[in-house]
Amino acid sequence: MQVKLGVFLSIFLVALLLSSVACGGGTGSAPDPKASKKSTSPKSVAPGNISGTVLFTGTKPKSEMIDFSSDPVCRKAHPQKASDNNFVLSPDGLLGNVVVTIIKGLEGKEFPEQTSSVVINQKDCIYTPRVVFMQPGYVEFTSYDPTLHNVRSRSKKNKPFNRAMPTPGSYTTEFTKEEIVPITCDVHNWMRAYIIVAQTIGDVTGVEGSFSLKGLPPGKYTVQAWHEELEPITRNVRVKSGKTANLDFEFKATG
Repeated sequence: MQVKLGVFLSIFLVALLLSSVACGGGTGSAPDPKASKKSTSPKSVAPGNISGTVLFTGTKPKSEMIDFSSDPVCRKAHPQKASDNNFVLSPDGLLGNVVVTIIKGLEGKEFPEQTSSVVINQKDCIYTPRVVFMQPGYVEFTSYDPTLHNVRSRSKKNKPFNRAMPTPGSYTTEFTKEEIVPITCDVHNWMRAYIIVAQTIGDVTGVEGSFSLKGLPPGKYTVQAWHEELEPITRNVRVKSGKTANLDFEFKATG
């Protein structure tokens, strides 16, 4: 009887062990079917940049000589006649006040919004800066001259305005539509500025003639260089992920 009982227990334990193995028992856990699948989430793509310079070759056009004597405040700041700053050219021929913008290639893509505020000052009877680029938004005009100015916009798509500017004073307005907006002053007819409003990425060259367009998704772009006295130039360029593409422009004298 004891032998039969021992045999029965042995058979029972073996069967129990086999059942445990077949059912995936033990200390190990069943593999997660999701763990074997590769991630299908898209890889992040680093934006690229475009940088370069704007060159002018040939004889520089003559600029108008401004007589500031009509206003005592302006005459004090400029005792002698001075050249209009419509043509800012370095000794190396690099051209300032050129607006460089993406005019094709950003359609349907996300790109950085302009975060810096746009301010145009009236100082020493001159608009400073003379040329600005902005995405649709607000512009603040300020005056520090102890004389009367007025800010007149020559807008065609945005609502035009003509605002007297006491000193010290400021005036903020909004430009919602894309266009090139000349700004003048009726009190001092030599005062002029340009606001280039466009829903794109842009920059304005300084006295060193350089520009930088940052945060561009990889792809092909058409880039335009605009100057108030010259015909615009366009060039094509390809931007690669995480790279900076070099792009230079050259304006040539006419006539």
